[in-house]
Formats: sequence, structure tokens, C-alpha cells
Amino acid sequence: MVADIKKETGGWLDQLFDNWGLSSWSGSIVKTVGLIVFVLFMISVAFALIKRLLSRLISDSTTPSVNRVSVEEIELKELEEAIRELDAVREEL
Repeated sequence: MVADIKKETGGWLDQLFDNWGLSSWSGSIVKTVGLIVFVLFMISVAFALIKRLLSRLISDSTTPSVNRVSVEEIELKELEEAIRELDAVREEL
């Protein structure tokens, strides 16, 4: 009677393996191995996503974003000022 109750109250995973024709203990082993593989797969996917997000976060925070156009304009202004100073010194000589 207990075996009938267990068989009738099986979950969706039991129904998935019913048509395979496995005995109860071998079906249990297959289900357990399948669940372990599924859980390990999900954990590896989660760790890969976390690693990717953390590496992106770290690289974004340590890499300075420099506006190169502004830097070039500043360098150009400094160069123009230096040329004017040189021209002024040459005129004095």
C-alpha cells in the first residue's frame, strides 16, 4: 500500500522518467545525477556571470576616461604660447 501511495503521488520528475522503464532504484540514481548536473551547470553559469560583471566593473573603475580632444586643445594652446614667447625673445635680440 505504501508503494502505491508513493507511486501515485510522484512529482513531475517521476513522471518524466516513468516511460524509460527503469527500476525504482536506478530511476532514483538517474534523477539524482540529473539534478546534480543541472545544479552544477546553473552554479557555473552564475559564477561566470558574476566574474564577467565584476571584471567589467573593476576595469571600468580603474581605466580613466580621458577626453582627448580637450587634452589636445590644451597642448595646442601651450604650444602656441611657447611659440609667441620664442618670437618675442627673437625680436628682442
